[in-house]
Amino acid sequence: MSQPRVSGATARPGAARLWSAPLRRDPTELAHVRRSAARLFAGHPPELVADIQLVISELVTNALTHADHGPVQVTIVRADDHVAIHVTDEGEGKVAMRDPSLDGGGGLGLHIVEAISRAWGAEPGPPTHVWARVGTADQ
Repeated sequence: MSQPRVSGATARPGAARLWSAPLRRDPTELAHVRRSAARLFAGHPPELVADIQLVISELVTNALTHADHGPVQVTIVRADDHVAIHVTDEGEGKVAMRDPSLDGGGGLGLHIVEAISRAWGAEPGPPTHVWARVGTADQ
């Protein structure tokens, strides 16, 4: 993985922060992004950090599952009243919620993102850009 781009000197609540990095098409990259988000939001309520990590997990997993080639770019931005999560991949851009499968067939990811996020959306590709905004506890 190449070096992430990070701005801001501290991880204090209220500080504007940015983390962005390209990911290889390797499932272990997701753990790295989750750890980076935990560091980026150190000092914030654990529930907020868990929600951010879950949204990241769902969006990155979708990108790795549905885009069959190319890197995945993840960008996390901390604003005063929300966290913006952006995931871009080389897929065809057919992002849609589907009926979830109760037998392990998937389909829950975007339902989870919708339940946790203030807003989310997708811009069709290629490249495909999916984003979500998670409200912060200090809003």
